[in-house]
Amino acid sequence: MSTLNVSNISDGTDTVETGYVVNGSVKAWAYINHSSAVYRESFNTSSFTDLGTGKGLINLTNSMDTVNYSVTTAANAVSSGVSYVSAIMDFTYYYSRSVSSFPFSSTYAYQTSSSFYDMPYGHFAFQGDLA
Repeated sequence: MSTLNVSNISDGTDTVETGYVVNGSVKAWAYINHSSAVYRESFNTSSFTDLGTGKGLINLTNSMDTVNYSVTTAANAVSSGVSYVSAIMDFTYYYSRSVSSFPFSSTYAYQTSSSFYDMPYGHFAFQGDLA
């Protein structure tokens, strides 16, 4: 394997320090359909585990260096043309977060009710350092 040692990267017009590229990049991401338990697309994630309605675990191919990594999430829930408020949250109350997996729960809310649900469109982006 070859190693490049450079301080900056330039496209001829803009220059950026490599520290921003290395430290500021998303280290893994996943776009899943929890309702049918399949990945739509992903990078550096090996699988996801269905833990029941509205609950799951994203498993990473390459581990993070600490359990204190950040995960940005988004969800979409639409039924019969009605949009619901939906969210994906860290689910460490019941399942432990590790350097190689992220437990999540997904919920929706509409008017006066809310519930766990298997979201058809779930997005996850992992930030932090790889081990």
